[in-house]
Amino acid sequence: MTESTQPPTLAGDHADDDGQVIADLLDPADAIDADDLPTRVGPRPSVPVVPRLTRIMTQTLAVQATWGPALLLPADPNRVRLSLWAASDTATDYARFSDDAGKIGAVSSSALIFSGQIVPVDGHTGPVWVSAPDAVGPVHVTAVAVTR
Repeated sequence: MTESTQPPTLAGDHADDDGQVIADLLDPADAIDADDLPTRVGPRPSVPVVPRLTRIMTQTLAVQATWGPALLLPADPNRVRLSLWAASDTATDYARFSDDAGKIGAVSSSALIFSGQIVPVDGHTGPVWVSAPDAVGPVHVTAVAVTR
């Protein structure tokens, strides 16, 4: 044969039986049976659950009667507890609180906290807006929130 008519030479020996020998060595009958595997004895050890840390967020404003609604606290989906407090030099002053700046304009759609009152608010995770349009002097408003 001439060089141009010979088939291309491939790498390796085609008559080699290595593949069959390896297949015989890895017989599926030699696979590990599930009954032969080690098993756990007793219950799984419990891992102590560490509670998530909480933070205290506070905000204090001296709300003037001439101010529009002011954002006291932003919305916080992780809020656990909230307390609101109002104080003024005039005993009849009060502050209006709401979850929306538009609701604070009407007394009927906002919460009123009079001077010296502390009000716990359970379960509220939305924003807290404050205004004191009917006050004589400034109303000092404080919010204390516990959040995760």
